[in-house]
Amino acid sequence: MDPVTHLASGILAGQAVRDGFLPWKRIIPFCMLAAWIPDIDNLFSLLGPGPYLLYHRGITHSFVGGLAVALLLALAAKAFNRSLAAWRVAAVTYGCVLAHIFLDLITNYGTQIYLPFTHARASFPCVFIIDPFFTLTLLAFGTLSFMAKPKRRFFAVVGLAWLVIYPISNATLRENVGSLYARKLASQGVPFDGVHVQPDAFSPLWWKVIVEQGETYRVTSVSLLPGKGMDGFKTFRKADPALLDSLAAQSEFVDIYRWFSRFLAMEEQATEHGRLVIFRDLRFLVMTPAVQGLMGNGEAPFVLQAELDGQGRLMRAVFLQRGETVVFQAAN
Repeated sequence: MDPVTHLASGILAGQAVRDGFLPWKRIIPFCMLAAWIPDIDNLFSLLGPGPYLLYHRGITHSFVGGLAVALLLALAAKAFNRSLAAWRVAAVTYGCVLAHIFLDLITNYGTQIYLPFTHARASFPCVFIIDPFFTLTLLAFGTLSFMAKPKRRFFAVVGLAWLVIYPISNATLRENVGSLYARKLASQGVPFDGVHVQPDAFSPLWWKVIVEQGETYRVTSVSLLPGKGMDGFKTFRKADPALLDSLAAQSEFVDIYRWFSRFLAMEEQATEHGRLVIFRDLRFLVMTPAVQGLMGNGEAPFVLQAELDGQGRLMRAVFLQRGETVVFQAAN
């Protein structure tokens, strides 16, 4: 989730507890820090895309690691103000961290909430990673809590309730879209292996539907607006597991990328020295029509380009996210 939404959750938490439970003049900035602090693992991006994919939304986003971070932050707060009740500071801090974990879980990126026991990435995708309606509503309740001091706890609690109610409502819509679409395909006699509904830009008004059919993915945008409906399909070839195994054996980054990805598609292009294989994770493909044109026809981030020679050996790999990064270069 974007940092503004995380900070908004911290503001609401601080406003909810400042009268009575944890009276402290610095409670608002402290809760904002606590609501953001799991994202300190973004610093791993300084070490390159491999560590970033491995460790972002890692231990600081897990229930155990988040608890450790919360306790350290609570101890720091207690050191600055010894009059604070330690257990109350710790409870509020961990609550803010859990809110951060929850907000990340409801996006489609994946979060390692069970570390250090497993590196499995959990995701319950029902909110797009940037959702203006969701975030602006949180900020509106936060603003009201400052403007109407006698009712600030009320507005803060309502805002925190919105933080939960909105994703639950979206999840219900997502399940309905998936069920309706699966029934539609079945009624048309179209074979499929699975229907996966993902939030897209301007969800819940638009949803991305990924249909698995054998060795292909078919992706479309479904609008819930009156008079709209389903746009045309884009068809992608599923990534070849044998090819991925071969490339992962040659490059640690490819192995990390394979672990990170969910709906991995590929395309091949002939080159002078062999072939270029382009891998895309369809979770990050934008299908909402209005946004698609603004983002280069919906080109996804987290793209991996692998240059192979005539024998299928990896010569060079380039990762595209914020610019291009060479993640593998064969020795001459």
